[in-house]
Amino acid sequence: SAFFHVAQPFGASSSVINYCRVSQALAHLGRILLALILINFLDDYFAPERASSVDSGYEAWRWLHVILGWRLKEPKCVGPTSDLSVLGLGIATSGGSLHLSLPEEKKAKIIDKIQEALSEDRLSSSAAAKLAGRLLFASTVLPSNACRPYLREVLSHIHRPDVQKLSTNRPFAVTALTRLKEMLRGAEAVRHISLMEESGISSVRQACIYSDATSAGGIGAVASAKDFVRPIYAA
Repeated sequence: SAFFHVAQPFGASSSVINYCRVSQALAHLGRILLALILINFLDDYFAPERASSVDSGYEAWRWLHVILGWRLKEPKCVGPTSDLSVLGLGIATSGGSLHLSLPEEKKAKIIDKIQEALSEDRLSSSAAAKLAGRLLFASTVLPSNACRPYLREVLSHIHRPDVQKLSTNRPFAVTALTRLKEMLRGAEAVRHISLMEESGISSVRQACIYSDATSAGGIGAVASAKDFVRPIYAA
């Protein structure tokens, strides 16, 4: 054999890194031998495929695992479908649109966790890591990217020392959590994203506006367009 993989105890610091060698090798073989457009991140695989060949591509991918002797968890072997759930997020395609949905019970649990942090006036690094993971998925159902500066604030707490009072020591964290809670609470049940080019709308961008959180805790923006003499800055 040209490749060996030794099983390691779950939780060993090197076990994930060593498994990545397996996933990288499988993805490489899938690309070279089966002509699949495969990319992988740790033990997750992604492959865009035409509807006409998606079923055969899926079977070929399973065959590659079987022929090499890698055991698959059968309950997780879900074939190509236009409606599936990924880590609690509903993803469906129909009528030329992508539909993203977050179940009400999932949304309620995330809002409760945010409220818990606000009520305790504290967000530990471990709690921030768990909350950030949930929010990153949940935010995909929001209609805009306005939540990004608030998500960055939650993510920044993962590597910060714990503090007892957020409202006193990190007031923007309180603002971020409050805004995220309001956005989730007011979000529609399903977000619809068109996969087709809208008719009658020019493909030429007339202006670009970039916004982000400022160091002072506010929101800053830069606007630029082809006929502008210089960009416009606002805060």
